[in-house]
Amino acid sequence: MSKNRWKNEDALVTAFDGYEDILQNVILQRSKYLKRAEAKPMAKVKDPGESHLSTRGMHMLQAASEGKKIARRLGLNETVVYIGMMMHDSGHTFGGHEGEQTMNIIGELLKSGYFHHNAKGIDVILGEDLIGKFIEDIPGAKEDSNLRKKLENDVWYFLDIVVGHDGESTNKDNKEHSKTSKKYGSIKEAVLDKTSTANRKNIYKCQAETLETQISKPTDVISYIKTDTLDGFSQGIIKKFSDDYLELIGELLCESNEKTQEIKANIEAQTSKEQKRNLLKQVREQRIKNALRIIDGIKREELNETRQESFANYEEEIVKVVDGILEHAQENGINIYNLNENDKEKLNQVASIAMERYKLSKQAKGVDKNTIASEVNKISDYTQKMIKTRKRVVEKVMKMLQEGLENDYVETTLQRWSEIEANKNLTPEERYEKKKQTMGFSDKVTGILYGTKNRIGLKQINYLDNVQYTKKEYQTKSLPKAVFKLVQQCSKALVKTGAIRDKFYDKGVLSAIESEEVKRAMKVPERDEAEYDKYKQGIGIKEPGKIIRPRILKPNSKFINKFKRKSVHRKKLYRDIFRFTQRQEQRFAKSCEDVYYAIPYTIRSLMKKALDDNYEGNSYLPEEEQRELTGVKKELSQRFGTKTDISKDELEEYINEKIELERANLQQKVAKEIAIKYIAGMTDTGITDILIKTGNLSKRKLAKENKLNKNGNKNVRKLSEDLSREEK
Repeated sequence: MSKNRWKNEDALVTAFDGYEDILQNVILQRSKYLKRAEAKPMAKVKDPGESHLSTRGMHMLQAASEGKKIARRLGLNETVVYIGMMMHDSGHTFGGHEGEQTMNIIGELLKSGYFHHNAKGIDVILGEDLIGKFIEDIPGAKEDSNLRKKLENDVWYFLDIVVGHDGESTNKDNKEHSKTSKKYGSIKEAVLDKTSTANRKNIYKCQAETLETQISKPTDVISYIKTDTLDGFSQGIIKKFSDDYLELIGELLCESNEKTQEIKANIEAQTSKEQKRNLLKQVREQRIKNALRIIDGIKREELNETRQESFANYEEEIVKVVDGILEHAQENGINIYNLNENDKEKLNQVASIAMERYKLSKQAKGVDKNTIASEVNKISDYTQKMIKTRKRVVEKVMKMLQEGLENDYVETTLQRWSEIEANKNLTPEERYEKKKQTMGFSDKVTGILYGTKNRIGLKQINYLDNVQYTKKEYQTKSLPKAVFKLVQQCSKALVKTGAIRDKFYDKGVLSAIESEEVKRAMKVPERDEAEYDKYKQGIGIKEPGKIIRPRILKPNSKFINKFKRKSVHRKKLYRDIFRFTQRQEQRFAKSCEDVYYAIPYTIRSLMKKALDDNYEGNSYLPEEEQRELTGVKKELSQRFGTKTDISKDELEEYINEKIELERANLQQKVAKEIAIKYIAGMTDTGITDILIKTGNLSKRKLAKENKLNKNGNKNVRKLSEDLSREEK
């Protein structure tokens, strides 16, 4: 493909250019991760009957479309951005970021490594051989070895977006990682190194290798802020835009308002801090008014369209009655943006009272019954139309917000690029790096999105007003504990079947491992093969790859009890994870290396927490973590006495001993890592179903905790506080 396919001379040129439709069809028709992603929510887990909530799969497609628009306006490679964003959340767990955090904590406690969805996405895509599927469908790739080689290299540009997108980054992170701090020999080397860094060192916010990858960061944020807010209104979590949100909307969409500019101009002339505070308060109030003016304008526009489409002519008095009905409904917790049967009944009661009062007032004025009946019908009809109108108002506001963020990003980036291109002293490499570093929002919109010292931004509001209330109680209470148990059960089964041992001595796996140090750690003591065979036969495996179909016991059989049913489901799970392990080779080799080199980081992290008197602990697995930290403290006390008696050299010696001890049990550690990978790929319904069937989670407990946390999520509030602190 010629370079002039893309307007920007610094755009990537790949062997995939011109084949976007083929790549898209491969993902839509042949990828497994996208099918699973349709059963994974963005924020709130779907209840039975809910059909309008955004899914992880939908988010990936929306973000891909948004990224392509931005790439086109910047003249960059649209195909790389579009396909990369279609895969960017392929590694997400059940339960969104709550599930991801759970798996990350489990990995550290078990000392097998860390879990981050962007790095896990690389593993998922390689596991599905999506690269092979892409190349297989490109015309001429089978016959032309040079083309195939080029495709095998260029496909990693898509994967750089997967590992580097991270829409959860703060503005501080974005500034830090826009700078290329590390040079790589190839794009493949860059992606694999960043993936390993996330898995081993718990560092998952990565630098972008290309201008196209840099686009993925704002694209992710712009996409999920819009869908999160729309879902929040749909679920009744958000009843109306808060003043904080209105202020930011007002600043983004009407900063040129003369009144606001006049007040801001007066601030600098003031010397009194109190006077400045008063003026800043006026600016805030003016911005809120601006936002309300916009929303009111959209309402009027929608109302006019509604009136034009309708034969009815709604009088002002009827409009006031309906406004009162809807306002009263919202005050009483009725979600008018997504009415369920219960809300419909409550709304009918509110409307009936309002219409009865209207009838009495009209009768008192001597209006005839037929006219009153006609006007009451208008109230009912107009109420339904206004509910639809309010939904459209929110959609339009969020569309304007999305477009405002997108326009600012593109226009600011192009302006900064023009200044760079005017500098003729730069080499092409220097110009490229400077272009990458300067991509971003304007200072004003950066403050709107990420917050400032004086106020929170859209991202924090999204957490505080919406996301923290989307979590079911079980997601941070019983679920993490049950998953922790399941990981340990599955890892033990992998060791007992000999699945890990077999892979440790697999020539294909060993040839993929470069480190002799890791290979030495993979040698395990010999065991009687009869022990492995006995365990495998017990769960239905006669020999590797050959499955015995056990007799299916009917649920109502008098010979089966609850324990046996759990046992049957556990055995099936162990067989599935056994087959999952057997299919791996290159991926298994990478897991061995990641676990081996992650052990020092997990041990040092736990040691640091144990020695920190101010460490509060995590709120996902507090008991499990406390048990681990108590054990560390006890060992330190027995060996050194009080904490103040420990010298740095002694502590370092102790840590190194612990590292060697854990590495001596590499088989168990790798088994835990494989179990985490397998379980993390399950959907929300899939994980709860298997936990119940295997006896790790009771239906009673799930039913008790299967409700939204109305008081908010402590984890999300803490995350928002951390974000604000980092920005300041």
